[in-house]
Order: sequence, then structure tokens, then C-alpha cells
Amino acid sequence: MPIPIRELEEASSRYLAVKPAASLAEARASGLQTAYLSHSPKDTVLAEGLQVIFKERGWNLYLHWEQDTMSEKATRELGEKIPARIRQCDWFLFLATAHSTALGWCSWELGCASGSKPSDAILIVPTKDAAEMWHGSEFLQLYRHIDVTSSRRFGAFRPTEDRGVLIEDLSAPTVR
Repeated sequence: MPIPIRELEEASSRYLAVKPAASLAEARASGLQTAYLSHSPKDTVLAEGLQVIFKERGWNLYLHWEQDTMSEKATRELGEKIPARIRQCDWFLFLATAHSTALGWCSWELGCASGSKPSDAILIVPTKDAAEMWHGSEFLQLYRHIDVTSSRRFGAFRPTEDRGVLIEDLSAPTVR
């Protein structure tokens, strides 16, 4: 089951209490797994909520707007920095919402990840809005995805498989 958007919104209220690592170096020094989170600028609250959910499970999500002073508009500087940031992180996550699936920039980031990371290091985070509309289903046959399990935990599932791995039990895939 995709993550309900309202659950991400609720988790974002704990954002200041969670205090994510200040940098990739700090996250690694603390033994945290790192992930680059691709999302729409219109989904900042949802991205913060996802960051809280993952941080509570031992992960640090890298959100470039938190640690870099970069524009959200497509620029040459971003076009050079983002692929490097994606390669530096253990994981690439795509927060699939109505906004991000329509934004070419997010699709470009997913393409960068596909070209530089093992497919097991790419996770789609499908969401479900209040009208029960799913977002991100177009990617579920290509990459592993994060779903809410029947026990209300978060698991990573391969395409077409019913059994997954809890996110707290995921270890970073080896680099190819």
C-alpha cells in the first residue's frame, strides 16, 4: 500500500525534533545510511515527513535545499552538482506525488540515478492522496518501492514480489 500523504504531513510536524545530520560526512560518521531524495519543491512538507520517517528508522535523507544554497530552477550548476550528490549517497529515493511525477526535473534525477546506481539502490516512494489516487505506479515495474506493510511498518519490495524487506533492515547495495 502506498504511503498516505496525510501520514507524511503528520510526520513533518516532528521534523524539528528529529534533527537530520547536517551533512553527508556527519551522517556517515554517525553510521547512518544516506539517500538522495528526489521530490517536487511543492512537496517540501511531504519530503520533510519522509525524512522524519526514515530518520526514525536509522537513515539520513539528503535534501539538497537544506544543505546547499542552490536554486530550484534548472541551472548548469544544479546540472553538475545533483548527479554528483546522487552518486555520493547510498540510495536514491523518488517521492512520487502528483507534482513530482509531472516535473521533468525529477524524472531527470531518476534518469541520473539509473545511470549511476545499481537498480537495487533506487527506491520509489509511491503516495496516496485523500481521494485514494495513487502516484508513482508507472515506476513500480522498474524499481523497488517502499510500501506500508500490513503491520504498519515500511518495507522495500521488488517489482511483482509480495514479500519485502523492512527499511530498517536494508543494507546499502554494493556499488557496481
